[in-house]
Amino acid sequence: ALLSELASDDEYLKDVSIFVLSEMGDVAIPALTQCLAGETNGANAASIALSSIGVPALPTLLRCLSAENLQVRHLAIAALCTMQPSEHTRGIAGAIMQRMDDESYIVREMAVLSLGRMWEVAHTGLAVKDAYDILIALMLSTQDSEESVREYASNVIDSILENITSNGEGIALLEYADDCELQEIHISKYALDALLNCQYHETSIIRSLAVNAIGGMRGAFQTRQTVDALLEHLQDEQEDNLVRASCANALGRMGAIAQTSKTMKVLSACIHQPDISPLYIMAYQAYRRLGDMPEVLDVDEAYKLVFQTGCPVKVRNDKGVFIIFPPD
Repeated sequence: ALLSELASDDEYLKDVSIFVLSEMGDVAIPALTQCLAGETNGANAASIALSSIGVPALPTLLRCLSAENLQVRHLAIAALCTMQPSEHTRGIAGAIMQRMDDESYIVREMAVLSLGRMWEVAHTGLAVKDAYDILIALMLSTQDSEESVREYASNVIDSILENITSNGEGIALLEYADDCELQEIHISKYALDALLNCQYHETSIIRSLAVNAIGGMRGAFQTRQTVDALLEHLQDEQEDNLVRASCANALGRMGAIAQTSKTMKVLSACIHQPDISPLYIMAYQAYRRLGDMPEVLDVDEAYKLVFQTGCPVKVRNDKGVFIIFPPD
């Protein structure tokens, strides 16, 4: 009787049924799960009831993410994203991200909106890694083949940016991104195009995250086209210096593919701009990563570099060539 009331047009009866079934807990899960594939009105209510049951329903809902039935996948995401955050629900965001390349754009839409809701509800308690993974996944969805998914992703990113630019979370994200390799869940056929496009986002945090993510890609995604795109950004003196610093960092992480005379020349030029602290430090570290020790002409500049980077610096001037090492 309770299950039949889930499809009722009477909102009061429906709400009472959801509440009672939620209170029943484990016992109601199998029947509610079957309802997910049924009539739309009742299926939506079953999704709400499963979410209210919470952790006991988690394994079932995670399995439903790979169901053949489109409606079941869609409603499973809806149920998961509205669960109360707890130590048991930390893997939900990753599971939802797996559906961001679902064959159905309806499921991809729900995945995007769900990640946005999860951030809104729990972002202050999210680990930096989870926050980073969510934001990168949304950035990639801005290049989805479906216009509605692209629009949803852009809107969710704008909403997130209102938070992270006002409370300092952006700095923590950028620091985490400096050495983070792109996760397998983010690698898709349009990942590189999406990140290259995000280099031109109106917000500097997104541009920085994009170039750092490019530096964290591996294998076939690392090409001379990618190196050239980063170099173009790095040489743009009108660009935000934190973004330029991220470009230098990304080039340093790319290894052999970035070891070109042009790269070394551009990095060397950045090292000789000591007034732009984050840029010249990242450029120096990138230069070192790519297998060489940069030269400077001024001893004071060399000591400043040694102090700020903790690495040796070669000085070449009219007194000869010598190396200044950091103190023990």
